[in-house]
Amino acid sequence: MTTVHEPRTSPEVGGIGHSVLRKEDDRFIRGAGNYLDDLTLPGMLHMAILRSPAAHARINSIDSSAAAALDGVLAVITGEALAAHNLAWMPTLSGDTQAVLATDKVRFQGQEVAAVIAVDPYTAHDAVRLIEVDYEELEGGDPQPPPRPPRVLGLHHNCLYTGGSREFLDILDNFWIFSIIYGYF
Repeated sequence: MTTVHEPRTSPEVGGIGHSVLRKEDDRFIRGAGNYLDDLTLPGMLHMAILRSPAAHARINSIDSSAAAALDGVLAVITGEALAAHNLAWMPTLSGDTQAVLATDKVRFQGQEVAAVIAVDPYTAHDAVRLIEVDYEELEGGDPQPPPRPPRVLGLHHNCLYTGGSREFLDILDNFWIFSIIYGYF
């Protein structure tokens, strides 16, 4: 039998056990919500970023001429252009520095390589697709995976999962192998 606890405070006071009147629901249900994408200001420009598909690669060249020639594109910015103005590196909250846009090589997948400034977001994203980057893949860091962690509590038959024919420890082993393959450890 489930016990139902009554709220200890009056509805005017509110607190645990009371419904909260949400003020924004009505406008979202009617389709009148305002989002950041809905914001337009006079002279507003849009930026799109080209990110690296490689986790560790040397940048041999970046050809942004086709992107720069697209109507509506005001600028295509690369790490080299920022380095020419001593703006390629920025400080971080932890006290070190990081690249604004990659200059000589990319150090992680998804690192920013180039930026496009355009009059609308569609043109900016179209221009990013026109940028051609020649990457030279580099070897990763440590080719040896880390050692496996000890089994849970050192027990061989620690069957916390008993559904089907799989044991919990086999599932843990699969997660460990997955994490090594995809570089989480």
